[in-house]
Amino acid sequence: MKSENKSQKCPLDKLSALSKEISGFQSTDVSFELNELTLSILDSIPHALIGLMDRRVIFANKAVESIFGWRPEELIGKSTRKIYRNDKDYEEIGRRFYPILERQRTYSEEFICCHKNGSEIICLVSTSRIGESLKGKMIIATYVDINRVISAEEAILQAHNELELRVHERTLELNKTNEGLKNEINERRRVENALRESERLLAHIIDFLPDATFAVDLKGRVITWNQAIEEMTGISAEYMLGKGNYEYALPFYGIRRPILIDLTLKSDVEFEKEYFFIHKERDVLIVETDVPCVKGENLHLWGKASPIYDSDRNIVGAIESIRDITERKRMETQLQKSRKELQLLSAQLLKAHEDERKRVARDLHDTIAQNLATIKVLLNNKLGQMGRNEEASEISIEAIIAVVQGSIEEIRRIMSDLRPPLLDDLGILAAIKYYCLEFQEIHKNIYLEDQIDIKESEIPPALKIVMYRILQEALNNIVKHSQADSINLLIQKNKDGLEMVIADNGIGFDSAEIFSMENAKKGLGLIGMKERAELSNGSFAIESKKDVGTTIRISWHV
Repeated sequence: MKSENKSQKCPLDKLSALSKEISGFQSTDVSFELNELTLSILDSIPHALIGLMDRRVIFANKAVESIFGWRPEELIGKSTRKIYRNDKDYEEIGRRFYPILERQRTYSEEFICCHKNGSEIICLVSTSRIGESLKGKMIIATYVDINRVISAEEAILQAHNELELRVHERTLELNKTNEGLKNEINERRRVENALRESERLLAHIIDFLPDATFAVDLKGRVITWNQAIEEMTGISAEYMLGKGNYEYALPFYGIRRPILIDLTLKSDVEFEKEYFFIHKERDVLIVETDVPCVKGENLHLWGKASPIYDSDRNIVGAIESIRDITERKRMETQLQKSRKELQLLSAQLLKAHEDERKRVARDLHDTIAQNLATIKVLLNNKLGQMGRNEEASEISIEAIIAVVQGSIEEIRRIMSDLRPPLLDDLGILAAIKYYCLEFQEIHKNIYLEDQIDIKESEIPPALKIVMYRILQEALNNIVKHSQADSINLLIQKNKDGLEMVIADNGIGFDSAEIFSMENAKKGLGLIGMKERAELSNGSFAIESKKDVGTTIRISWHV
């Protein structure tokens, strides 16, 4: 009997010991649940994220399904060839991105990708290598569908719930058999290790996102602060993590105040009015706004924020991504300004063409037409006298020839205004010299000194008429507006190319005021010269001071 009791006691002791072990292991459930928060942060990132090693997918969030139609589990372990139209595109994006990522941490470019159903998608592909080098071709890539706002639930949450269900089912089996209990312990340990690895990978992904990104909990305390936002603000994650009371607003506004990430947690109509642009897509907010003091600079930023949910869809915090679009906005503003200037200039040029046609028509009517009419009358009279055989002619042939000669000279003058013949016959330098002599002859009260230190062969043919017209317009402007009595003209070859400088000692003006839209009509001559220079791949600069004079400098790289 004693031996039987002893033999029965051993299995019971083992079962008790295993029960204690699983009871102790169940305390790790707290850790396990906490990992759900970090996975939820990854799910809440509004970009489609793919982690790659040697061009194979090692991680993908559910946002990829809203863009490409592939579920994350269909991509993990597979080549990224699935999301491109053909082998050629697959090889092309590799040739574009990987050499650049060898030299720098991040790179972005638009590229045509492919949906699971075969349709094409234009994406902004933003990549960031993991680590200091491109070892193993480990990168994180974000894909943004430019044609729509991505809004989808995260596939990883479903996978996590399925895994949790399997763990729960295995846990129930532990109560049935001793062997099942051991297997479930091992399975849960494996899951815990996987979750720790997933958490580490999540930290890497967020840290290497190309956009400045941070997250807060429900109490407004910072729980994530990645490298990009460290670089943007100059504030380290070590300092910022755990801080609350709107500490994250200080690097942007210099004061503690709500910002976009707070709007995802609590709506505020008055606060929304502070943004130039705000767009809502379900619980995702997208804005553009100016911020006054990022490292002492006034920047124009694009921001995107959304809540963070736990596995029960309860809001546990919020996440925001920020992008500096100051240069893009500056270029857009400059483009709009250039378009308005171009429209005004086009209208003025059309008017100038009509005025020129009117002037030529007037010149032809007042001189050539009158002279031809006079010649006709004189010839008719001369023929009448010759028909009557009159010996003493009152009309001499010399008088008719004089009228004809005057007409020829007037035609040459009109032709010279339209296109100087010297330019085609003797070249630009001779044409400029002759024009300066004519200018000096007409405007005797203005001293014109020309210094030409360049050879005819050093001037490209396409630039010759451009230089001549700019010189004409510049000298006409000086005569009309400057009240100058001295002009210096310099044409020379320098180390950068060809340069033409026209300077006067006139009354000067405010160049910024002349080039403004309100005074663009007054400065049409200057705008025309600027357009001629820039259309010929040159640069135009003007310096002017009131009561001192004006200097126009045009340079071409030849």
